[in-house]
Amino acid sequence: MNEPFISEEGGMYMDERLTVAYEAATRLFITKGFKATQIQDVAKECGMATGSTYALFTGKKALLHFCLTTSFRYGVCEDTALPVEECTEEELNRQERVWMNSMFTRFQGISQRTNMMGMLHELYDELVRSRGAILLLENNGEVLGALSRYYWQQREKLIALLNTELEGYIAKGELCHMTDSRTAVLAIVTTLAMWALHSSFRYPGLALSEEEKKKIAIDLLASTYGELGRKHEGARYGGE
Repeated sequence: MNEPFISEEGGMYMDERLTVAYEAATRLFITKGFKATQIQDVAKECGMATGSTYALFTGKKALLHFCLTTSFRYGVCEDTALPVEECTEEELNRQERVWMNSMFTRFQGISQRTNMMGMLHELYDELVRSRGAILLLENNGEVLGALSRYYWQQREKLIALLNTELEGYIAKGELCHMTDSRTAVLAIVTTLAMWALHSSFRYPGLALSEEEKKKIAIDLLASTYGELGRKHEGARYGGE
């Protein structure tokens, strides 16, 4: 592991500089897009000199790749070599598939492990954990190309998986019967995504904690889908 050192920018240690750069660059790439974001913008957000930012990353694409792979791993890797270089296409593909496969594993058969309220809580938490990766892939398709296309393909498969699980909850009487369960899945995912993914970027001044936002989203869904609201009011995890 590289020895951390204190930089001239506010006395930050190296690992802190990487974390600050990750958070600032991810926010800018999501809200402005790759083309409209410059290294100088990231440096300004971080309170660093532009030259110091180039000491961390060889270029803007290397910074985007760092943000994406850090999001796939849910945090900055302690032994990151500096300056960070662009990843190979093969490495990006590998890390994206590991990330997506872990998500599928978590939700496969979830209707047999927990009740509907538990599933909503787990899905919301997963969206928060994966917020950076999801929004980077959704908002930078032009530069990420095949990575973004693979994400959208896998998203459709995840929707299909959640649809199967939703039918399991309907069969158990935990959710009111519906003629089009896929539409319900899309509505559920859209509602959770609005609060778990987009609220932090669309409404940066929104003074709500993650727990408060989660409660709003799940309460909305519980009141919309009758049996869920009536049979599981106040429930979180576990069986009946």
